[in-house]
Amino acid sequence: IFSNFVSYISRMDQASTKFNEKMEDIRSQMRYLRLPKHIRDRVEQYFEYLWLCHKGLLDRDNYFFDELPLPLHIECAEFLHLDRIRKNPLFQKCSKSFLRGVLVRLKPQLVVPQDYVVNKGDAATALYFVAPGGL
Repeated sequence: IFSNFVSYISRMDQASTKFNEKMEDIRSQMRYLRLPKHIRDRVEQYFEYLWLCHKGLLDRDNYFFDELPLPLHIECAEFLHLDRIRKNPLFQKCSKSFLRGVLVRLKPQLVVPQDYVVNKGDAATALYFVAPGGL
């Protein structure tokens, strides 16, 4: 048990160090770009929220799914999202094959509380499913 605990602490320390290095790199880039303070603060808030809620799991675009063989990727995506997709009227008459194609293209998107997902009048370039959370 003790060795498992030490291993866990070590992994958390490595992840924390990686996060701190990433944040320093982001701050450096923002200084170079001369972003205004209010934008820099929002960028930092986003990454800190991401770390707090997901411990860096969303550093990749799609967790580990893209590294899986397609059948296993589909199985994970179906478990996580198929019920939600089927409840949407847009997808209720779609074939299972089409739904699988949609499922493997879903990408997680984290939005900080009080932030906007889209702005009124913007061109639609994506479809969003809220889970968990609310608008």
